Amino acid sequence: MKLKKDTKRHIQRFGDYETTNAFKMMGNDYRMNILSVLRDHPGLTLDQINQQVGGDIKNIHSHTKKLFNAGLIHKRYQGNAVQHTLSGYGKVALKAFSLFIEYDPT
Repeated sequence: MKLKKDTKRHIQRFGDYETTNAFKMMGNDYRMNILSVLRDHPGLTLDQINQQVGGDIKNIHSHTKKLFNAGLIHKRYQGNAVQHTLSGYGKVALKAFSLFIEYDPT
């Protein structure tokens, strides 16, 4: 994933492709459940995420890999374990998703 660097503020931002890809990654129930679990319990390993979300550990691994590649979660290696946390974009994506669900057009 390539991030664009803002020359004035020295921060990195998503480009159009990365933004679209991040929202595509949110189009799956397992991935949304993983994001919600990580919001409530940051620093979980794959086994701990699997206990919370359920399903096959291989599927959870595949979904966390996609979320990581989309820039929605971070991984931190602690020996043999890998801790997962939401990225800044992941937090914003969850807020946008909850606003979208709560919106009542009437």
